Amino acid sequence: MYSFKINGCSGRRNWPRIEEYLVKRIVVVQQIIERSVGQFTPTVQAMVDANKKEATDCVVEWIVGSLYKVSVPNKVHCVANMDRKECGCRMWELTGIPCKHVVAAINYMNEDGKRSWCT
Repeated sequence: MYSFKINGCSGRRNWPRIEEYLVKRIVVVQQIIERSVGQFTPTVQAMVDANKKEATDCVVEWIVGSLYKVSVPNKVHCVANMDRKECGCRMWELTGIPCKHVVAAINYMNEDGKRSWCT
């Protein structure tokens, strides 16, 4: 049995309270999603906007196929695989939200006319 600690709840006998908390949390998140105007929730939209802003500093270089080398000045470069939806920083895989490297690669692809991407 996993040990849970949510609002002072722990152990098997408090499972109804934990379950109630989780159900309420799901309802709150669903209400936020329903009120969202755009394609994303406000939190995700803020993350995407921040990644778009940070992507302007990136230098993109096409490697082969759907692989792009994205370099950030004074930092290590990442390789973005657009077909497999993977990036060297692993943020795209972990969150499902395109990181700054991927956004930079998408911008490069749109400028180069290689493929049309929806953001």
